[in-house]
Order: sequence, then structure tokens, then C-alpha cells
Amino acid sequence: MIVEDEAIVAEDLAAKVRQLGYDVVGTASTGEEAIEIARNQRPALVLMDIHLAGAEGGITAAQVIHRECNLPVLFLTAHADASTVESAKQVGALGCILKPFNEHDLRVQIEMAFYKHNAEQKLRRKLENIISPEGDIGKLDLADIVDAPPIQSLMNDFYALTDMPMSLIDLQGKVLVSVGWQDICTKFHRINPETCKNCIESDMFLSEGVPHGEYKIYKCKNNILNVATPVMIGGRKFGNLFTGQFFFEDEPLNYKLFRSQAKKYGFYEQQYIASLEAVPKLSKEVLNTGMSFFIQLADILSNLSYSNIKLARSLTERDTIMESLRKSEERFRNMFEHNNAIMLLIEPNSGIIVDANVAAANFYGYTREKLRNLNIEELNQLPPEAVITERWAVIEKQRDHFVFPHRIASGEIRWVDVSSTPIEVQGSSLLFSIINDITERKRAEEQIQAMNNELERKVELRTRELQETQEQYLHAEKLSAIGKLSASIAHEFNNPLQGILSTLKGLKKRAILEEEDRELLEAAIGESDRIKDLIRSLQDFNRPSSGKKTFMDVHASLDAILLLQKSDFNGRRISVERFYSEELPQIMAVPDQIKQVFLNLLANAADSCSLDGGKITVSTYQQEDEVAVSIKDTGVGIKPEDMEHIFRPFFTTKAEVKGTGLGLPVSYGIVKKHQGKIQVESQPGEGATFTVLLPIKGVEEAVFAIDK
Repeated sequence: MIVEDEAIVAEDLAAKVRQLGYDVVGTASTGEEAIEIARNQRPALVLMDIHLAGAEGGITAAQVIHRECNLPVLFLTAHADASTVESAKQVGALGCILKPFNEHDLRVQIEMAFYKHNAEQKLRRKLENIISPEGDIGKLDLADIVDAPPIQSLMNDFYALTDMPMSLIDLQGKVLVSVGWQDICTKFHRINPETCKNCIESDMFLSEGVPHGEYKIYKCKNNILNVATPVMIGGRKFGNLFTGQFFFEDEPLNYKLFRSQAKKYGFYEQQYIASLEAVPKLSKEVLNTGMSFFIQLADILSNLSYSNIKLARSLTERDTIMESLRKSEERFRNMFEHNNAIMLLIEPNSGIIVDANVAAANFYGYTREKLRNLNIEELNQLPPEAVITERWAVIEKQRDHFVFPHRIASGEIRWVDVSSTPIEVQGSSLLFSIINDITERKRAEEQIQAMNNELERKVELRTRELQETQEQYLHAEKLSAIGKLSASIAHEFNNPLQGILSTLKGLKKRAILEEEDRELLEAAIGESDRIKDLIRSLQDFNRPSSGKKTFMDVHASLDAILLLQKSDFNGRRISVERFYSEELPQIMAVPDQIKQVFLNLLANAADSCSLDGGKITVSTYQQEDEVAVSIKDTGVGIKPEDMEHIFRPFFTTKAEVKGTGLGLPVSYGIVKKHQGKIQVESQPGEGATFTVLLPIKGVEEAVFAIDK
């Protein structure tokens, strides 16, 4: 419809509008005529001159048309001053066209007016569907209901802990929340139009038919595994919670298939295959654990979103109720009696419930007569003084909204959202309270908080584990460096030692010596041989382990270690006694690993002895089908409260510079891998005895195999 009081301008404007493909349902020259045509014809758009002749100017006429007919208005004016523009905004006009105008300007302004009006109407319908008790949530999208940022934060925490990518996608394939998407999707499949179409179709159709509370594993049309569980709100499906872009760890990659895809869709093969190999590989156990979390999260999202919709509708209903109260006490009484919202009238000073409606009686489980004899403090589970304080906050108009725990007749505690305001009813001042049950929402919030706390705890635990692993790695590096240095020193000592031995033995053969000199020469050769044995033992200890079991002479191994330790023990005034079994069988073991166990136990025994010295007793014996090696010391012993911790990594009672807390744990692990045991006996101040039991099994079979 065109509203213009200059006939020539009106006719020219009508011609331009028709050239743009629109029909003109009528032309008016006054505001009164425009209002009448709008009421009868209901045009899609009104083009109106701001300055019209007659009682009803353009501004006033547009205001009436917008209010009564909800039609979009586009103003025409030759004067676009600030006051004119502000007047147009006040009546809801969608724009202003300055005279004179061309066909292009007119087309743009009309199209923009239709776009704005349609967007406003769509938004209005969505709001009505959310807040109106009669609204249909089926006309809403998932993005209209859920609050994406908190969900994104929760998903980020879960991904940091599990490395499982996930996303929340609506029924149109729109991604609302996502984390951890792989390069193969973001840099390839979602970029190419054809593979992107495959992604969206997979998200929308391959995930269909999954019942509430269950999940479906499927391979998308681009051959990547995904898992979906539905998000149900108010009994209707609004989208899916996905985890995906992974393979199962026990299934090999189909390189031939993905190379063919790279060729088909024009992907750079090397980069595409690299992104394929970066896709996570999950075990089915990890997936099942993760999906139990996703199903719970989908339920919480569903319950919380639906509770928010119901709360929004309740708040809208509350606002309507409060407005009605201000208009009429009679209407208030009718509303109070028949409304579905829970309502109470409370005497402000005493807290006595003056009246309760039917909905309140149904909710609390008491008759209306019983409720009228109760004090609000009997329902509210806050301390009485706190209830009185909150009641006075309403009286003084400091607050009007609260969340309280209320006890109902059955004894159950229900969380309620309370809106309370002072009103006048038949000359009496009362507190009018509207109550909404938010127990389910509260539980959902607590569940999300609990899940957040658990995720934070697991992240902290994982961080601590990584720190401990790093410490173990650094210690292993130090030990490796020491071993390499020792081996290097032993190698360098062997050459000069061989020269010394050759010289001494040559003197023994050729030189004619006095008896005393010959004895000294023999002593020198003996000490040189002892040095050679020490170097050989040092090289044995630092030679990389083969990891293979061979025959092992326990006594020979103990003697080699004691030889290495002899100088240290003598310097610390520690004596060693040996009680070896005469017929101790050999065992099948990894020799260097068992030597490491003996070395650790002897070192610990020496460290436990006092500065004044001590005694270490090494005993061996056969116990049924096991060989036992007992190492006993006369040191300080082990406290009872420390006994259960001694095999735990990094636990030590030694000074920080002396002990790492890894000797016993490493020894325990070695013995356990040999199907053996370590037994400990100790009393504080009386020393400790560590007994290593190692199986003899396998010796007979090995001997038989050698004979054959």
C-alpha cells in the first residue's frame, strides 16, 4: 500500500513498485484512509509519507497500523533530520527512503524491510514458543534452547582428560559446540563441497533411529568412525551428541581406500594420509566408558533445557499474574484460586500462612485448611532467623526473588524458586509468594558441578602422574650416564693394567730376587689380579641387558657384588658374613637383573648401618622348588608405619641427596617378573632382613635340551 498526499508522486511510486514485481493493493492520501485500507486489505508492506495532510499524520497513522495490524512500515520523506529519524524509530518503522529516489534505492529498501520484518516475526514466534505455556517447542531449534558456552567449557575439560573429540549438532546438521576435531575433517572433508555434503548427511541420517539413553556407532560417508547419542527435550529429539573421527585400535588403516579418496576429491595425498594417521585410535573399552559419560551428559542437557523452558514459561506466567494483581483484587482472587502456579499469602510480621491455593495444597501434600494453620518457617528449611531476615527483605523491598529448600508433607525436601512481593488484599498488607518447583533443575546443576569437579580431579591426578613419570625418566637418564661413565673408565684402566701385569709376571719369571722381594712381587701380582676382577665385574654390571634367561650361579653373582662393595664396606667398618648352602642349584634368570636386586639390597643394608659400623649377613638355602637369598643387617630397622610404603616408587627414609626411593620398587618389579617374592622382617633398632625367593623351575628341561 502507498500513502502519499501528492498524486503525481504517488502514481510514480506505484509504477516503480509494479516494475519491481510487486502488486499495489491501494493508494491513500491521508492517514485515516491508510488505516482503513490496512485494516481491510492487510498489505504486506506500507510505503508512507511522514508528512500527510489531515488529522492523522504519517507518524500517528503508522503507529496505529503497526499496533493494530502488525504491518511493516517504510517511511518516505524529503527531510531526514534527526527528529524525523527518531520519530520513525519510536513507531517501529523499518527504514526511511529519501526523496528523490531511484529504482535501485527503492528495491534495496523494500527488500531490507521485508527481511527485517520476517526476522522480527520469526524471533517473536520463537520467544512465544519458549515462554508461552501453549507454545510448541517442536518449532524451536536446538540453538534456541541450550546454552552453548557452558557446554563448550565442559567438553573442553573432558577432551583435555580423554583426547576424545566431541560435538553437539542439531537436526539440520549445524554444529553448535565442538572440540578436538581432527585435521582430516577440518582441513579436508569439511572443506571440499562433496565430502562436506557427506559429513552433513552422515550427521543427519546415519545417526537416526537411536533410542533415548543408547548410542550408535557408524562409519560416515567419508569412512571415519563416529558415535551418536540423541538429545531429547520434552520427549522430542532436537539433535545429537557426537564423539567421532576415530578408528578402533585393533583395526588396521585402509590406506588403499583413503588414497583413492584423495585422488577422487583432489586432496594432496601426502598431507591427507598424514592427517589420516593422526586420527585417534581408541579401544572399545575406552569408548564404552566415554559413551556412558555422553549419555549422562545428554540426559542432563535434556533435563536442564526443558526445566529452563518450563521456568521461563513459569516466569512469564508470574509476570502476567503480578500485572493482574495490580489491576484488580477480584481478578486476583479468581486467579489465586484457579491458577496452576503454587501461591501463598503470608502475614509479613508473624510468617503465618493466611491462604494457599489448590496448586499449593497439591504440591505440599496438605489440605488448604492445614496450610492456613502453618507458619512458613515450618516449610522453609533454613534456620528460623534466616527465614525472618529474608521475609523482612521482601517487606523492605530489598529483594523479591529467592531459592529455598521446602519440606513437603511426605518429609521430602524440594528446592523451590520463590518470587515474593508485598500487596494489599482487602485492606491488609500481605506477602504474595509464587513458588516454582526447581528440584530437577537443581539436581541437574549439581550433577554437572560434580562432573566438573571429577574432571578437575582426574586432570590433576593425570598431571601428577606425568610429573612422577618425568622424575623417573630423569633418574633413569642419570643412572644410564653413570653406567656409561663407569664402563668407559673400566675400559681405559684395562690397557695400563695389562701392561703392569705383564711386567710383574715377567719379573717373576726372569729376575733373581730375595725371598722378601719375591713375596712383595707376588703381593703386587695378586692385587693387580684383584683390580682386573673388579674392572670385569664393573663391566658386567654396566653391560646392556639381553633380557634373556640363562643359567645363573647365585653364589658367583653374590661374590662378584661383594667384591665391588668390599672397599666401601671396609671404609664404613661394615663386616660381611657368608653362610652359603653347599649344594645350591643354579637358576634360570636374567643375570644382570638379579645382580641389580642383590646390589640394591646390599646398598640399603649398608646405608641402614650406623656411623660406627655394623654387620651384614648373607645366607643362601634351598626352600622346596625355590632358591632363597637372605640379606640381614644390624642397622636402624624399619618403622612399622613405613613397612607398607617401602616398595612404593619415590618413597624413601634416606636424605634427599642419598636416596631416590626407586631401589626397592625396581627390585620388587624384577623379582616379580621372575615369578619370585621378596619378604621383609624388621624391628626398629634391630636391623632388617630381606629374603629373595626365586624359582628353580625350568632347569631340568633346559639341561635335557642341552643333552639332546
